[in-house]
Amino acid sequence: MKKLKTFPIFLLIIIPFFTYSQTEELSRHSSVNEFVTELQKSKIDTICDYEIFNEKSEAMYTQYVFWKENGKTKLKKIEVKKNYPIIEIEAENIWVFLFSNIEIHKNESTKFFAFQENNQIQDLISEGTDIKEFNLFLNGNMVKFWTSSFDFQKTEKVDGKKVTNIYFEYNNNLKGKVAIDMFDLLSKTLEKKRAFIRN
Repeated sequence: MKKLKTFPIFLLIIIPFFTYSQTEELSRHSSVNEFVTELQKSKIDTICDYEIFNEKSEAMYTQYVFWKENGKTKLKKIEVKKNYPIIEIEAENIWVFLFSNIEIHKNESTKFFAFQENNQIQDLISEGTDIKEFNLFLNGNMVKFWTSSFDFQKTEKVDGKKVTNIYFEYNNNLKGKVAIDMFDLLSKTLEKKRAFIRN
């Protein structure tokens, strides 16, 4: 059963995200940043990283780094101690969506699951929730957006009582959430097609 905690715990989760967003690195993981550095040395300046992890076991992560190269989209899946080859994919719809909403992505962010009780708003967090994020590097500029699956739920039980997330509609209407869903569909489709074969 999920453990729910109130706002002070958020500080332990949110501080790394804010610190992370102020760096010029695409990812919190060195293996990804090393790979991206090699791409940048090749004069590639349009790179996107889609990451999935669980806050209980952040060391076990899956990232999909894809980039524009000579008009084509290439992708590399990166996981701990695993090596996958670079593949070519079709992802023009994602690029178009990212570019057309770039200014919105810069300024929007997910709100934590919250409910109203006794005329007060209380935030909740669920341990073990899945985190998904994308980080876009475009012509030297960085845009970052992250989501927690728990914050997109409509309801949750707290002390045996069902509460409603007051930010449910807000979170689910974010452009960043649409982008995350597009990345999710792409990665699941590629996995289903067994596009990734380890070297």
